[in-house]
Amino acid sequence: MHALVVFDAPRSPAMMEEVGHCMFQRWRRALVRRGLSAVEHRGGLDVRPIDMGEASLDRTADYLTKITSEITSPSTKEGRDGNRAPFAILRDALATGLAEDCELWLVWDKASHNRRQLTWSRTLRDWAGLHVEHTDEEIAQQDMHGDDQLIIPSECWPAVRTELAELLDTAESGGAAAARRWLESRGLHWIAVARTKRHAVPAE
Repeated sequence: MHALVVFDAPRSPAMMEEVGHCMFQRWRRALVRRGLSAVEHRGGLDVRPIDMGEASLDRTADYLTKITSEITSPSTKEGRDGNRAPFAILRDALATGLAEDCELWLVWDKASHNRRQLTWSRTLRDWAGLHVEHTDEEIAQQDMHGDDQLIIPSECWPAVRTELAELLDTAESGGAAAARRWLESRGLHWIAVARTKRHAVPAE
C-alpha cells in the first residue's frame, strides 16, 4: 500500500513518522483480527518525507512516477526475496497448471474483486483544485492529437519502468529520436511505428 499524505504546512520528520506509525497500527490490528501478522521495522513501514521545494521536485516526480506505475500496472510488478506478485502467480499457473498456483490465484481474485487499486481521500481532489474524475470510457474516447512513434517490447519494460520519468523527459525535449538513443544506450530494444494515412487501404 502506498499512501500519499498531504499537509497544508511544513511538518517535522518526527511528526510524519508518528503519523505513519499510527496508520500502521490500524493496519496491524486489522491483520491480527484475521489471524495474520505484520512486520513494522523490517520493511513493513517506510515513511519518506517529501519536500515540494524546487530543489527536490525532480526526486519527488521520479518517486511519484514509480509508485503510480506500480499501483496502476500490477501485471508488471515483481516480488522480492522469492515472493511473487499476484500476476506472477497467474503467469506460473497458466504456464505450469499447478493446482497450488491456480488455487492461490483464485484466492487473490476473490479477495480483490470490486476493490479499488487507487482511491482519493474525501475532499482531497477539491483541496488540490482538480476537476471531476473522468470514467474509463470517457478517457478512452479522448483524442490526444498525438502519433505513436515507437513501441517498447514487453521484455524491455521492466528495465524502462524504473527510469520512466527520465525517458519521458528525454522524449519531450528531444523527440522520438532522442528517446530511441536513450533506449539504445541502455541496450534496450524498440520497434518503429509504421506511419500510414488514416483510412488508407493496406498494400497487397
